[in-house]
This record gives sequence, C-alpha cells and structure tokens, in this order.
Amino acid sequence: MTSTVLRPKSARRTTVVAIGLLAVVSLGAFVDPVGAQSRERHSGTVVSVDPAARSLVVKELVQEGRPRQLVVRIPGGAPVVVSDRIPDEQVSRFDAVFVDKAIDLADVRPGDFVVIEGPARGDMASAARVIVTLRGTGGAPAAAPMERSRP
Repeated sequence: MTSTVLRPKSARRTTVVAIGLLAVVSLGAFVDPVGAQSRERHSGTVVSVDPAARSLVVKELVQEGRPRQLVVRIPGGAPVVVSDRIPDEQVSRFDAVFVDKAIDLADVRPGDFVVIEGPARGDMASAARVIVTLRGTGGAPAAAPMERSRP
C-alpha cells in the first residue's frame, strides 16, 4: 500500500517537473539573442566622428570612474537619432516627454553626449543605435571643473 501512495505523488512530481521544463523551453523560444546583445549600453562624450568610416570615438567612464576611449563602429542600417525634450506646454503624456529625430552620422559633433546601444569588447563597440542625448558646445569636450584651493 505504501508503494501505491508514493506512485501518485511521484507521478505528480514528474508532471510538475515536465510542465516546468516545457515552460522554460517555451520562454526560451521568445528570447532574441541579437536583441539581447543590442540592449547593452554605453554612454559618454564624443571625442571624434568619422562619417566616411562610420565610426566615432566616445570617452566613457568605467570602473571606479576611470575614463576610457571606446571606438564605436556604426553599421549602415543602424539609426542615429537626437533625443529632444518636448516643451512642457506640448506634453500630452507624462511617459513620452522626449521625441527622437533621425539625424545623419555627420551631424554628431565632438562634445555631444551619446548613448550607444550595442555590445562592446575591450575598447571596441558595435552600435545597433546611437542616441544623442545632450548637444555639446562643438569643438572639444568641456574641460573638467577646476579644483578648489584649500585654505
């Protein structure tokens, strides 16, 4: 009688495990490995732009605030946009206060702050998308603030 009681529990356990495995496999079918890679983000100040080579150099801060220069390659089909805030009087939805406008890579300038969506390996990155979030003053990136003298 003991084995009769254990079989139904064992069968239920096997069914639950099988359903769980099926759910994990089913969810895995919806994962987009290419999309997952493009969700990696890097951000920093543009140092230089080479529209002919479809690349730019970004100075980003990494571990412990150390700067590094990231060379970013932008494939031909990757969008380059500038993200601007909508004037307050024109905002109709509080979850959509920015509008992205497509621009040419040649319109990105040194000093602009950008977000790069795409994977990086070492000091090289491939951009699935480039977003200019803050326009620089043009020319070289802004200088670091001066340190205060101590009394």
